[in-house]
Amino acid sequence: ELSQTPDVSIEMLAARAQVTVACVLRMLDEGLIAGADAADRTCGQCGAPAISARQRLCARCLLNLDRQLSRELRHAQKQKAHRAEMKGTAHGVLSMLRLKRRGV
Repeated sequence: ELSQTPDVSIEMLAARAQVTVACVLRMLDEGLIAGADAADRTCGQCGAPAISARQRLCARCLLNLDRQLSRELRHAQKQKAHRAEMKGTAHGVLSMLRLKRRGV
């Protein structure tokens, strides 16, 4: 961990590991190695340690967000299928008129 040796620069670490600086930066960004600022990376939802500087969520909140997105997509697909099924029927026309009146 870089946080255990804060006097080591990224360039020195890259040379010691025999990798490029870009590789070290990528690994820091992906959370594969922790930098001195690792304690500052917290989840924007719950405050737990974040996955990386770029992904400002913890693993649990990211999983919850993924589940919520999947539910919303399934719901939207069901609504689209229902609208297509109802199109052209009297009930469907009345439903569409009600939705337009509400601004949906």
